[in-house]
Amino acid sequence: MTDPGVMAPLRKDRKATLPRIQNFISSRRFKDVNLVTRLYPDSRTATLSYWSVPGGEGAWVNYPFSEVINQSFTPTALGASFGPTWSTTWFKVELQIPSTWQGRHLHFRWNSDSEATLWSVDGKVLQGLSSTIDNQVRTDYLITNNYDGSSPMLTYYVEMAGSRIKGTYTDDLIDPPPPDMMFTLSETKRKV
Repeated sequence: MTDPGVMAPLRKDRKATLPRIQNFISSRRFKDVNLVTRLYPDSRTATLSYWSVPGGEGAWVNYPFSEVINQSFTPTALGASFGPTWSTTWFKVELQIPSTWQGRHLHFRWNSDSEATLWSVDGKVLQGLSSTIDNQVRTDYLITNNYDGSSPMLTYYVEMAGSRIKGTYTDDLIDPPPPDMMFTLSETKRKV
């Protein structure tokens, strides 16, 4: 049903509506009023180091968590790229938690444009992470609903796969995967 004074239907075209909504969900647009800024009013970048599993595709099976954490990790930062396709890279993520965040929700956010798994320091899988398909994004892990201030430093490990949630296709699902695809680390933060 439309308003007699309006010639357009109330329901907008999907192609027009979804990009408009995305502007308020994205952390890059309308920063002072978007949903991400409202949900996470404060954030800090983590200290990162990495270790790439040697041996290429499938070599990850030779390295259980207990061996991974004893490897020599190299410092890195946001903007670095890792790969290639089907490789595995492990990250040690150290989070310094400000005392002013006491009583708040803490979230860990990870975006590497790939599939990844978040691990605790004692080798427990905490959550799968994915940032490759708009409707299947999972970049957040809830650390706690109420930070008590008892752990000002938290450490996690992230196992990053050189693939995406549906493989490594480019434009067509039938295309063979590019063998030299790289994945850029664009967000590793804890937020309140």
